[in-house]
Amino acid sequence: MRDISNFSLLDIKGDCFDMIIASFAQWLKGEYRFLFIDCLGFNILETGNTLGERIYVDKGDIIDAANKNGIATDFYESCDLDINKITYLLNEYNPLVLELDEYDCYWRKNYLKIHRKHYVLLLEYSLTLVKLKCIDTFPNDDTLTLPGEFVKEKVSKIICLSDNRQPTKKYNLSESIAPTIEKFNNSNKIGSMWDRYFLLVEEMITSFSLESEVQGFEDVDIIFTPIIWNLKSILFSFNQYQYFLEFINTEITKPLIQQLELIMHSWEIATNIMTLSIIRKDYSFKKEKVQEYLRKAIDEEKRFIDQLSSLVVT
Repeated sequence: MRDISNFSLLDIKGDCFDMIIASFAQWLKGEYRFLFIDCLGFNILETGNTLGERIYVDKGDIIDAANKNGIATDFYESCDLDINKITYLLNEYNPLVLELDEYDCYWRKNYLKIHRKHYVLLLEYSLTLVKLKCIDTFPNDDTLTLPGEFVKEKVSKIICLSDNRQPTKKYNLSESIAPTIEKFNNSNKIGSMWDRYFLLVEEMITSFSLESEVQGFEDVDIIFTPIIWNLKSILFSFNQYQYFLEFINTEITKPLIQQLELIMHSWEIATNIMTLSIIRKDYSFKKEKVQEYLRKAIDEEKRFIDQLSSLVVT
């Protein structure tokens, strides 16, 4: 069994999966920021009941980034799991990552309220108590214990992470930022990244209803209302790209980091206006104010991408 006495969860901007994978990267490789090489970008689905449900962050695959930097990942589906298998995996790879549906997580506020993937860490199994000692995330809770039967029935997947002894890549600034620039220059069915931002801002005025956005989510923590969570996720992606730029070269990327801070400031104000409106049940909130700050954030992001492009050696 691995010595996990120096394993700890990082306090980073992101969801529970980001936090866990970054924590493993830091523990196994002494660095986690390379995970966020492709975290910028967002998309709008063509279908969905509300604008919030149609937004998602197009952030790339941090598991792929981990694999390219010497971290091996093994996945075990629920059909392969029993308590003997779980005990074996614990002996080899503790801590384990458990993938659950938050709808089934009876200890969380969103229990029986919303379906969304949630991840916890499994540390050890007590044969006498027939319980598994875990650490919950977002917020962190290291007192969680789960019955073996619950894990067997409700865990959809177990993820094991280990060091394959390959070194962390040496990143070239120009090469590492090129995929992000390409992503912003490419188009999909809706259009370019900027077209998607334009659509987001326009829908805030023309067809957006905050009351419709919260319908069915009245008993859920406000941050998990789709419109708030997904706008927050876009904000987190800017934070995460800042981590990556600091990892590459703080001196060269300092102006880019300053530009990111301007983007995040405006984006956060727009999100906070909507959050306060939901708290106050003020569904006739100032859409124009939200639109103003989103436009400002997008203008700042255009400057950021231009600055980023200037660093690419052709």
